[in-house]
Amino acid sequence: MNIKQVLFILLVFTTFIGISQSNSQTVILDLGSKGKWEVMKEDFGKMKWYEALKACDELNISGEENWHIPSKDEMTLLFENKDKIGGFKEDIYWTGEQVNHQNAAWIMYFKDGLISDGYNSGETSYRYNYYTRAVRYINK
Repeated sequence: MNIKQVLFILLVFTTFIGISQSNSQTVILDLGSKGKWEVMKEDFGKMKWYEALKACDELNISGEENWHIPSKDEMTLLFENKDKIGGFKEDIYWTGEQVNHQNAAWIMYFKDGLISDGYNSGETSYRYNYYTRAVRYINK
């Protein structure tokens, strides 16, 4: 098999599963009626919630600056497509949504997809360090 045949097979495969490479740092996730998203291939690392907001706000890849922390619903879609996107750890990730009570945000356990407000344990407090993955809409 020559290189052209291999590249053709890779192109067909990535198109079939709804993932394409946009650049070396991101992948495009095509969710059909839910639109296309650009998703970072890697996490920012562990950080506090406000640091994660700032990191997304300051992110600029190829001139695109409209990055954000995924909402609870968006995070669920990322979890459902985690094998296609790659690079997720079986750990806790911030969502971009605050919990109704003060000083906390919703989190997702990427081991099982559970979303929690962690109210009783206090584990969603802004003072904790969790992983963050930046996303942006390409279209809806």
